[in-house]
Amino acid sequence: MAEILIPARATTDRGHPFADLAADPALRALVECGMTRALSAASREDARRNGAEFARRIDTLAERRRRFGILAKWYGILTVDCRYSSQHALDELPRALRAELDGTPYTPPPANRLWSPASGG
Repeated sequence: MAEILIPARATTDRGHPFADLAADPALRALVECGMTRALSAASREDARRNGAEFARRIDTLAERRRRFGILAKWYGILTVDCRYSSQHALDELPRALRAELDGTPYTPPPANRLWSPASGG
């Protein structure tokens, strides 16, 4: 499972994207699990598109860190800027990651519309 390294300022700056994670270990575990699922889904998609050998070749520590950084960035954007709940942000992260990996623009849907995990965004 990916571990979220929470910056020290997140414990004092309530506007920091990871402030809630610093204060709530259960939420932190939920987010770590959600990010791990998003990383796994991206790896499976890489294998489906480009073959298992390609997926194994790019599965390096540096690439996993890069992808986790993308997820952390988007989690912050979705929860702070877009005002998504943590669960809504976690459901949206795989789409944001895939768009970045594909080099395509990603625009999150508005947070004020009807949302459920089953609707996919």
